[in-house]
Amino acid sequence: MTNAELVSHFYQILINLEVSEVIVCAGARNAPLVVGLEGRSFKVKSFFEERSAGFYALGRSKALGKPVAIMTTSGTAVAELLPAVIEGYYQGLPLIVVSADRPKNYRGSGAPQAIDQAGIFNNYVHKCYDWDVQQTDLKTEFDGKKPLHFNLCFDEPLIDGDFTQTTKQFVEVGKVESFKPQAFDAEYDQEAKQFKNPLVILSQLSSSEKEQVKTALQKYQVFHYAESLSGLLGDADLAHLQLNNSESLLGSFLEKDIFSSVIRVGGVPTLRLWRDLEKKYSHIPVLSISELPFSGLARKSLQTGFENLNTLLNAAEYRKIDFTELNKKIQAKKVMALGEFRNSEQNFVFQLSELIKYQPVYIRKFITNS
Repeated sequence: MTNAELVSHFYQILINLEVSEVIVCAGARNAPLVVGLEGRSFKVKSFFEERSAGFYALGRSKALGKPVAIMTTSGTAVAELLPAVIEGYYQGLPLIVVSADRPKNYRGSGAPQAIDQAGIFNNYVHKCYDWDVQQTDLKTEFDGKKPLHFNLCFDEPLIDGDFTQTTKQFVEVGKVESFKPQAFDAEYDQEAKQFKNPLVILSQLSSSEKEQVKTALQKYQVFHYAESLSGLLGDADLAHLQLNNSESLLGSFLEKDIFSSVIRVGGVPTLRLWRDLEKKYSHIPVLSISELPFSGLARKSLQTGFENLNTLLNAAEYRKIDFTELNKKIQAKKVMALGEFRNSEQNFVFQLSELIKYQPVYIRKFITNS
């Protein structure tokens, strides 16, 4: 097989994985991949710096709800993607890293651009496919819930054929299930009954999860704390149910048994209270409704999938406490404080958020000579 044929087979794999966007950090060694993009239907964006490109690709993957590929040349350029790969692993995003490499016999030689790229991302990727032109088995498996790494080794001459060709060989891509949330059975259902009167915390949600969660919160009129990653913070239909003005009081609500348990919905929360659940509030039962394999806690907790969201929220038996007036009072104090301290960082962020109203922001830095 030639470099051109390997590239042709590989791009068919990307198509089978439903990749539509490719982020390119061009270099000499990945020239076969760059040339092979010509005439194909991928939307291509070029970056000159790999680290920022990795996070851009990660953001595109999250926005599209499907895999996005990012391509680098060989050597330390590949290592620049580690931060984005780690973030993708913990957020459950299908970032596809495509690294070009020198031939396998260069490994361990110390030759330029010949670091050990295969397996460089370790457990943070579903799998690393380390291929060269000798590859005969192109079968690929992917769970779609974490990053994936293709390391493609090219020998010289790098451009050795027709890179516009399309493969005639069927390239199989299998879907594997690496994690499945706990389903309810008799024993698990018994444990779940302890989640009465819960404090509901929303964190990272996909677009489909967001709509499902919003519908359930409205249906059962559930007071909740929403992180910005949920996409529901400040939602007009849920604003009267959100406890974000009471963030500093959430701990005292648990201490006073105003809330008797915690139900996390989505990704692992970042607010301070979540960390306090480890020890300070270790007696509080915690249940996570998430498609991610992370409990987010070192102590025992339960986890299930979104198919049980309505069942749990419906059976929660909330205390009849209305936080509406408390929220209004705290909001009034916050607005007064922001007006008093106009030059504070908090007021700057508040005014900026009021100005943009969820629109994209471009910040330009001006440097003047004094």
